[in-house]
Amino acid sequence: MRLAICLILLLQVTGNFGRLYAETDARLVNAVKNVDPMAVRALLEEGVDVNAGEADGTSPLHWAVHRDNIETAKLLIEAGALVMAVNRYGVQPLSLACVNGNPVIIDLLLTAGADANTTFAEGETALMTAARTGVVGAVEKLLAHGANVNATEPWRGQTALM
Repeated sequence: MRLAICLILLLQVTGNFGRLYAETDARLVNAVKNVDPMAVRALLEEGVDVNAGEADGTSPLHWAVHRDNIETAKLLIEAGALVMAVNRYGVQPLSLACVNGNPVIIDLLLTAGADANTTFAEGETALMTAARTGVVGAVEKLLAHGANVNATEPWRGQTALM
């Protein structure tokens, strides 16, 4: 709670508070949600902010990954999308890729700088999430990028072998 208060005060002092909560251009998010790669490409060429997300912080990249849209995810990453973006709920694009068990998108995100050892909101690692899907390729991609097989979650001390 103190951290949240400090962050709000810091943003107020530095003048970024309004930018944090300002309305953003939703056209890119909508194009991604509608799985319209031509519109996504046109908006990126127009110079729309690749990271302009929804009020909860869900970015266009979150939506592309959620939809398992490899082509759009590549376009967004090439345009500078933040691969470690976190929304209000603690969800990162990598967590969505792991839930989907998509090895191609997992590799794309990790190659672009996502952390294979990141932990998500409840302390579960990307490897734990991918292991639950049963998709071997997803687990292999995380291990190839250095995911710690011995990492434990804080509640029961379980590993990806849970």
